[in-house]
Amino acid sequence: MQEQIYSNLIGLHVTVGSGLTDERLRDYANVLASRSIGTAEANARATALLAREVQKQAYVLSFIDGFMVLGFGVFVALLLIFVLRDPPAKSASVSAPNVNSEPATD
Repeated sequence: MQEQIYSNLIGLHVTVGSGLTDERLRDYANVLASRSIGTAEANARATALLAREVQKQAYVLSFIDGFMVLGFGVFVALLLIFVLRDPPAKSASVSAPNVNSEPATD
């Protein structure tokens, strides 16, 4: 779900008519032109390639979020280890059974 959110947010900045977007699409189309049937197919494949690159970046951002959550969880666990005190000692009125005693003989 986080990948979809990031993909949408990144996609908002990839707009047709933007200089950087048009340049990237043109570069992709030039590379793919030799392996495509006509410029229309090269342009379509370039657009699909750009969409996959946006999706890859969204995956990276969502993985970063996952590691951040994991890091904060470890930090909180370590903080709790240092903050929590040892449990109180058992009271003297409760005696532990003696396991070293010998059995009674008749």
